[in-house]
Amino acid sequence: MCVHLFGAISSPSCANFALRHSAAEGSHRAKEVINKNFYVDDMLGADDNADSCIEIIREVRGLCSSAGFNLTKFTSNSQKVLDSLPSENKVTERSVVLGRNELIERALGVHWTIESDTLGFRIELQDTPLTRRGFFQL
Repeated sequence: MCVHLFGAISSPSCANFALRHSAAEGSHRAKEVINKNFYVDDMLGADDNADSCIEIIREVRGLCSSAGFNLTKFTSNSQKVLDSLPSENKVTERSVVLGRNELIERALGVHWTIESDTLGFRIELQDTPLTRRGFFQL
């Protein structure tokens, strides 16, 4: 077998194994980023230095590319980091919160407000009756 079925129960585990296996061939820093900052197909990383971020992205993209993975949909709160990326690899659509002019990016159930660099959650409370059944539905 040369391919794995998309959508199979084991797909996330197989993709993660393939990604980590390909990381074994890379530089120490790229290997560390892949092993610590990936969850299934999302890479979440942070650094105070834009130049360091640009270099890490270059190393990780190169390593993943050599293994057949194409990393896309990058976003950052640093314009310098965004300017270093090709336009086809940047996030093109962002969510805008109604009533506020803030750009929100979602990853792993967490909402990241890009301009203020804060994390949050969206909670929708349902109006349930004050009965035992209603209480346990919360």
